[in-house]
Amino acid sequence: MQAQPRPSAGFFVVRGMQAARLQERVQDLKGFKEITQLPKELLLLHIAARRQTPRKSWETLRAALEAPGDLFPVLLNDNGERLCPTGVIQVRFHEPFPDKELESFAKEHRLRLVERNRFQPAQASFEMQDPATTYLPEVIEKANTPSTVRVAWAETMAHYRRS
Repeated sequence: MQAQPRPSAGFFVVRGMQAARLQERVQDLKGFKEITQLPKELLLLHIAARRQTPRKSWETLRAALEAPGDLFPVLLNDNGERLCPTGVIQVRFHEPFPDKELESFAKEHRLRLVERNRFQPAQASFEMQDPATTYLPEVIEKANTPSTVRVAWAETMAHYRRS
């Protein structure tokens, strides 16, 4: 099985905020570098990674934004490539769950069931109930702990750099 991507301390995805408003909020932030528009009305925010853990960087930025909108750390694969979370979490169970058990799993993990995968009945899509104040990597880690779960991961879009 492939290792889970690790969170970045310098790149974040913002969902639910206009680029101009985000620019206003972060332009005076120490270490601010740039904002890039992504598909699905997502924004990629780049700040200079301080000597903080990714979790602490997320907390610092969350406090600085003081605005509605969801903030997810960009995930880095084994090659250091950026994977931009969309806010959706995929969970594949060892076997298909009845709807009632999916709802119970969602409630236990503070998730909202989006849909069951029509091609893979043992897989379902979820979103966090409170993505504005919940750290995505911790949700993924916790969702991977039940013995009924084969694997849980953040749905992402790759963000490649030209070399």
